[in-house]
Amino acid sequence: MEGPKDQPIAKYFKRSIKMWLQALHFIFLFLQVMVGWKFLIIGLEVKPDVALKLGLTDADRKIYPYLTVWNLVFHIIYVGICVSEDFVRANSGPNKLSVFKMNLQKYRSLMFESIVFPGSLVVCAAYWTLMLMDPLYLFPGPIEDLVPAWINFFIHSGVGIFAIGELMLRSPIPFSSPSKHHVGIGIGVMLLYGVTTCFHYFSTKKWIYPFLELLSWPQRLCVFILVILTGVFFCVLGSFIRGILFGTTAKKTKRSSRKTQRKKTK
Repeated sequence: MEGPKDQPIAKYFKRSIKMWLQALHFIFLFLQVMVGWKFLIIGLEVKPDVALKLGLTDADRKIYPYLTVWNLVFHIIYVGICVSEDFVRANSGPNKLSVFKMNLQKYRSLMFESIVFPGSLVVCAAYWTLMLMDPLYLFPGPIEDLVPAWINFFIHSGVGIFAIGELMLRSPIPFSSPSKHHVGIGIGVMLLYGVTTCFHYFSTKKWIYPFLELLSWPQRLCVFILVILTGVFFCVLGSFIRGILFGTTAKKTKRSSRKTQRKKTK
């Protein structure tokens, strides 16, 4: 039980977390739009001498099969939803636009738990695993010749820091408990990515990641299955961590909602 003296401290703590989340959303949306404009709109600007040095072809300039680009797009959509939700809640009363705010909250939570959080950690884990093994497994040459260091850090490591911060700071909503629905959406996205990667290979006769050239088809299939299982693991891990951090609150909200439903039926 919280005493009267503890209530102002608790309110201040919640208000501080809310402000940190809003600042985090705004900063990351700004950075993601900058990086997205660079890669998705303008595209990679490769100088002829760099292309010759790295042995790049036109197939290497197609960025849509990169898992990092997919993750960046999902991040831009997600953080855009977060900023919209923050703006609506800050400029409307508690009883205004309740259905709209509830839908924003619902789809934001669904997207984070099924795509953004597991996808970001898969990108971080895959990138650093391959980089520690051999950087040439990821790209046919030094990636610093194409991508500035701060952008490289942001798209491969910063997204993971954001996802962990979002997980730790934002309490789950009552209907965002872990379910097969979240895992199913994540698996569906990863399968679609695998199909896109294979389509890129059959259309260009070149794999997007050089290490796939060294593998046989059964080995490539094992890699795709491993990536999917890693995403499922991170999805379950995120739900487990949230259960530890906010489990008691989530259980109370569920029990209270069930009690109110029972009272209404009576």
